[in-house]
Amino acid sequence: ESNLFALSSRIADPYYIGYGSATAHYGLTTQHRRLVFLVTPARVRGRQVGEGRVRIVKPQPRKFFGFKPVDILGYSVMMSDREKTAIDCIDRPELAGGVTEAVSILAAACRHLDWPKAVDYLDRIGSTALIRRFGWVMDHVNAAVPVDVREILLRRAARGSRTWMGPNPSHTVPDAIGYDKTWRLLINVSPDDLRET
Repeated sequence: ESNLFALSSRIADPYYIGYGSATAHYGLTTQHRRLVFLVTPARVRGRQVGEGRVRIVKPQPRKFFGFKPVDILGYSVMMSDREKTAIDCIDRPELAGGVTEAVSILAAACRHLDWPKAVDYLDRIGSTALIRRFGWVMDHVNAAVPVDVREILLRRAARGSRTWMGPNPSHTVPDAIGYDKTWRLLINVSPDDLRET
């Protein structure tokens, strides 16, 4: 996997390795894939690299930040930091192994998050829906969130119309958790799917 990161880093510049690929590096998941998520604004295509596959993720310009060089067996690659990795996975759970896996990732990341940095990143992205999802997951996993951070996120979540987490609610999941008044979020995921988190 480490060699795959090094080979993938040559595909585009600027770039960062993120989502499910970064979670494996930080030990936030037990899933190891032969798929690297390469985030880049460059016009390149995914490809086979060695024994793995590189999937290109084109970010919105306001979401292309929060990465740094990390050492992978003596080779420097750009990777999303822990906070951006957790936020990216909640933002696009399909690139992290699904909603259940994204919730598990944030649960694992919470123990080492720089909370003010996470709030800053959420503000930079500017998505009320993402703040609501992130906040609901924090509560769901009983994260030790500083009170002031939770209050800031709740104030940000009060703006805008209702939104959801999980599949589009036009396709309701059987036994879905339902609407959460605190975060103004419809959780279209069953409790059984989140039981392990």
